[in-house]
Amino acid sequence: MTRILLLLVASLCLATTVHAGEMTMKQVMQQLHTDFTRLNDAILMDDMQAAAVAAHGIANHAPPALSRRQQIKKALGTSMADFKAADMVVHGLAVKIAKAATAGDRDAVIRHQSAMLGACSGCHNRFRAQVSALFK
Repeated sequence: MTRILLLLVASLCLATTVHAGEMTMKQVMQQLHTDFTRLNDAILMDDMQAAAVAAHGIANHAPPALSRRQQIKKALGTSMADFKAADMVVHGLAVKIAKAATAGDRDAVIRHQSAMLGACSGCHNRFRAQVSALFK
């Protein structure tokens, strides 16, 4: 339990440091990819402590720089609410994964991870081309 707490505190400190920077959308997505890969690895290795830390990183991902968010909002227009809702679905699932992992409930971790993959894919299918085109 102490190890989980230390890992979560370290993850929070890193997330806070990242929030202070000005990240591009690509950098945000790359960090989410890294955390999702760590989550998958942790599940495969049956390491629920590492799964909790990875899920915490996803739940508390850094936002893109304010200027980037404003560009996205303008480009998406009325679809921005759906874009934000998709992010909140991923956030909620990551929180559930972290809680399940901390409780040692591997089946729930896998169930929520699968739902998260679907949520990520759905958002990418709907918004990726439009958002990526903004920053080329």
